[in-house]
Amino acid sequence: MKKKLIIGLGVALCLLVAAGQHMAVSVDKVYPAIEQVETGGVKDPFIRTKGHSTAYGPVQITGLLMKDSYVRYGGNFSKEEKEYMLRFITQAKAFKEIGVGRYGPGGSGDLTNKTDRAMYEIVAKKIMTIKLDKSKGNVTNFIVAWRGLADSNYIAKVKSKL
Repeated sequence: MKKKLIIGLGVALCLLVAAGQHMAVSVDKVYPAIEQVETGGVKDPFIRTKGHSTAYGPVQITGLLMKDSYVRYGGNFSKEEKEYMLRFITQAKAFKEIGVGRYGPGGSGDLTNKTDRAMYEIVAKKIMTIKLDKSKGNVTNFIVAWRGLADSNYIAKVKSKL
């Protein structure tokens, strides 16, 4: 009985690994993979997406993702990080409401200095850490949680960069 159970678990684990569902990934691998997919070819990745979204920066964080992270997981962030998050949320509102110039598609927004750029990566990686933890090692679930929808092309692109 023990032998069959062990073999069964081994096969199940192999299937999960082969399907790319249960890979040991860290934020240090996920961040650059998503960055490459989102803004890899852009000279300055600290821009608003060229579409109608509020997505901004190297890993294209949306205003909604930032607000949700602030509200649900605020205790995981320092005072300075929370202040940055609030400024990011304000910027996302300007992207929606003003939508032209620095707030238009491809615009730089307000969070352009070195401190803001460094804080962007710190906050992004903390949000990713939370999402990775909630996904319990399931890479696909993490990517869907990050993206906000199950886009098979996007999932495949990110996995190819891991």
